[in-house]
Amino acid sequence: MRVISEVPRERVRLLRILKLYTLYSLFSAILCSMLVGLYLFSEKPHKSILYLVGTFLFVTTYLMHLDFLDKLKKTRFNSYWMFFRRYSPPFGSYGFLHIIISLVLAIADVLKGGYGVLAALIAVKGLFEIVLHDEIHSLMVLSYLHFELTMSNIDLLVIVDPFSK
Repeated sequence: MRVISEVPRERVRLLRILKLYTLYSLFSAILCSMLVGLYLFSEKPHKSILYLVGTFLFVTTYLMHLDFLDKLKKTRFNSYWMFFRRYSPPFGSYGFLHIIISLVLAIADVLKGGYGVLAALIAVKGLFEIVLHDEIHSLMVLSYLHFELTMSNIDLLVIVDPFSK
């Protein structure tokens, strides 16, 4: 039996999301570092420290996702499901935490001012994490099914209905 499968669209979509996320992280790191300098010159050290932490957060995110993107390009589609299970950063796990932190910073911006930019940047970062989490999980399932189809193990697959209990 010959199996023909085409799944390049999903892979390309994940790669585009990752590239966009790395560019966003780099842009956010540059913007936060510029705000660090601005608040240092205006003698507001507590805000400059907060934006310095934001700079480190976005630089770390940029480097981590750049490495992930490089490894993902070298990985075959059949083994994506193993790659995603082995890769250590939990994508999307911190998405809601980023959104909650951005809400706290937005409240601080309303009360005192100066935190709105960082709140917006972290909120968008959280949204990226959630979208990336969903894409990775759907691609992991698709990769596993593709792997089983190409290895001719389709008769060993069991699909369990979660609502049957």
